[in-house]
Amino acid sequence: MGYDDSLRARALSARDAAVPRPATEERNRLAAVGGARGAPGSTRAIRVLLIEDARVSHPGMRPLLRGAPDIEIVGETVDWVEGLAIAERVRPDVVLLDADLARVDTVAAVRYLVGSPVPTRVLLVTTHMEDARLRTLLAAGASGMLMRGTPARQAVETVRALITPVETTAATNSARVSAMQAEQDRKLAIFKQLSEREQAVFRLTAEGFNGSEIGRTLGISPKTVDTYRSRIEEKLGTRHRVDYVRFALDIELLHR
Repeated sequence: MGYDDSLRARALSARDAAVPRPATEERNRLAAVGGARGAPGSTRAIRVLLIEDARVSHPGMRPLLRGAPDIEIVGETVDWVEGLAIAERVRPDVVLLDADLARVDTVAAVRYLVGSPVPTRVLLVTTHMEDARLRTLLAAGASGMLMRGTPARQAVETVRALITPVETTAATNSARVSAMQAEQDRKLAIFKQLSEREQAVFRLTAEGFNGSEIGRTLGISPKTVDTYRSRIEEKLGTRHRVDYVRFALDIELLHR
């Protein structure tokens, strides 16, 4: 059994054991509307499932979406396995998935949701995300990203925009992934122009070593390390350690 199959088995088990079944009236309503997608002006609302950690510091997406007449929140949970089980049951049009949840394989969750018998659109909710990670999640099938603190109107419009012909959404994602790949290739080409010693200093700096530690590792003085860093900064524009880390993540020299 593959990892995604195991994930599906856990979700099915959670669905039967832990997820409350909708009331009879709700089940009848689901049967009546069938599988049509909701959208402004359509016969039913856009069905949204929230899988996120809503706290006082960031109260979550519900307050932003609940005022929209064409959006219906059909489920809400902080537990991602339970969330996948709910998705199996209610088959939402859109899943808002918290990309910052602890101990969650977000890539596997996205693949599971978009690859289910009745696929759904996945909108990632996050406080901050590096381009390298976003690129991976878009390639896995996520439809886009929504930053915490987004105004309610923009959040609603983002959800509505997902309920468009699949070809349009797929083309948009493909273009964004292609642009990210081009930027990665550009940065990698610049990095390869560094000398072997400059690349070594860059890697160690990105990994968190200070000048003295890098000097001992490479058998050079801290002053020489500073000289190499100055050359690196001129070529890559990396002024601070966080710039080294971001650049290294973008070219996949470091991994999350």
